[in-house]
Amino acid sequence: MKNTIFLFFSIFFIFILTCGCKSNFYTVYPVFETTPVHTPNDAADDIAIFIHPDNPEVRAIVATNKKVGLEVYDQQGKRIHEYPFGLVNNVDLRQHVPWNGKFITIVGGSNRTDNSLVFYQLDENTLELRPLHLQIIKSSVDEVYGFCLYLAQDACYAFVASKTGLVEQWKLSPDAQSMLNAKMVRNFNAGAQSEGLVADDETATLYLAVEDWGIRKYKAGPDADTLSTTIDLVRRNKNLKDDMEGLTLYLQPDGKGYLIVSSQGNNSYAVYERSGNNRYLCSFKIKSKDNIGGTSDTDGIDATSQPFGKYNKGIFIAQDGHNGKSNQNFKIVDFNDIQRIIDLNAQQQTH
Repeated sequence: MKNTIFLFFSIFFIFILTCGCKSNFYTVYPVFETTPVHTPNDAADDIAIFIHPDNPEVRAIVATNKKVGLEVYDQQGKRIHEYPFGLVNNVDLRQHVPWNGKFITIVGGSNRTDNSLVFYQLDENTLELRPLHLQIIKSSVDEVYGFCLYLAQDACYAFVASKTGLVEQWKLSPDAQSMLNAKMVRNFNAGAQSEGLVADDETATLYLAVEDWGIRKYKAGPDADTLSTTIDLVRRNKNLKDDMEGLTLYLQPDGKGYLIVSSQGNNSYAVYERSGNNRYLCSFKIKSKDNIGGTSDTDGIDATSQPFGKYNKGIFIAQDGHNGKSNQNFKIVDFNDIQRIIDLNAQQQTH
């Protein structure tokens, strides 16, 4: 009888604790949005921000329409270039890449048309893209999916992940005509479907979102081991709801800044410290305001701490999976607003 009573109260106590664990989300609002993609349904996906290294007045957003190819938007979110490159799922870019005695901006992505990696040079003045490779760069994973670039001291690298969790690392180098060669230098298995990838060039760290599991980090160097460290788990953090999708970094000096993940299952974004053990800080949602809708079912995200026009602390961009009655697009948030909720959360934690 005593054992039965003890079991009853144990179950009751766990039930009360579970019911009392409510999710907590802050709210931010978009300040502008991009032109919707031309194609309906699930088409827009991932984005990468460009700011001219010598002329910060020249800014752009490179995005995927995964039913067509790549699109380039200006700093107001207006589409200025379209490229039918194929079923490009994820995209990333790196600026100031050493390339046969000069520096260029490389845009890369995962192309599901032929299970390949694709790379382009972004003209830093016209914001046009031109192919950087002459031959198809075939991946050996079952289906290319997540993608990011990593700029190390010795070279620029690309990571591509598959729907089964296989990850490849490719070294990029120029030939005599400044066209791109790619060589696969490392592979490992993340264990399950993974799309969100982002590399921290300064700390040589690769972050990976395992969709129904959580967030891991690996060493990004091509000769490093493939051991991983767990950042967070869906089952451990009440503010996370699978799938874990896009990942991005908000970079600040001296290793400071934030790691942000798209928690697709509850239409939110979780913020972690960039440094140390990547401590979880808070979560926020993007709600509608001034005739600009909020976001839901977000795939890709990106952020920059560089001033983006009047947004002096940079911007955060999120794909919107619904966008009302229009085709999908991308919503832009002033990072000042995100920083305010991070600071507010820190104040609340100390009281």
